[in-house]
Amino acid sequence: ILLGEKHDNPNHHRLQAEIVAALADAGRRPAVAFEMLNGEQAAGLKAFLARNPSNAKHLGDAVGWDKSGWPEWPMYAPIADAALAAKLPIRTANFSRSITRRIAKEGLSVLDRDLVERTELEAALPKYLSEGLNELIFQSHCRMMPRKHLKPVVQIQRARDAVMADALVNAAKTADGAVLIAGNGHARNDWAVPYYLKVLAPDSKVASVAFVEVHEDLRQSPS
Repeated sequence: ILLGEKHDNPNHHRLQAEIVAALADAGRRPAVAFEMLNGEQAAGLKAFLARNPSNAKHLGDAVGWDKSGWPEWPMYAPIADAALAAKLPIRTANFSRSITRRIAKEGLSVLDRDLVERTELEAALPKYLSEGLNELIFQSHCRMMPRKHLKPVVQIQRARDAVMADALVNAAKTADGAVLIAGNGHARNDWAVPYYLKVLAPDSKVASVAFVEVHEDLRQSPS
């Protein structure tokens, strides 16, 4: 289950937390993986969870959240609180910023070779997906980045999607499925995380929900 978000919208995190709690209330016991947590924070996360915390107030401190560049931890704490209340495992899903910088300079060779192969990350996307992803990256950079310089950014985006899909599959091996907390760009069903889930676990059932903001100027008046 993928729960997309706009990172700085607290209402999105509240709704994500409600879904995690509802899954637990329904008898599910999925792992909850966060895009915002990476491999370098895994040790801090493990140590925090080993202390059997009753709430997630200090989880951010345990993983150095204040240095991560993400919105403040109290926005995300309700999601982790919902997981802790139901005794659901919490997992990292992303790679670190240092790996991001290395991919930009060195390409996919910096990633584990087995991961690259099992996710088929080196294979080209179908043309219509590739064009759509490139356009999204171009627009998200305010059309300021020359298109010829988009390749490293697109490669990083694809690598994140593949790594998060792999993290979900691995987490689900020891849990009752997995939930991913991530930005809407990673939750979309065409070229993002679900694309690689189809490669890694073609028989798995995938549900993706993206929370979006309401803009008054886009509302349609009743006709």
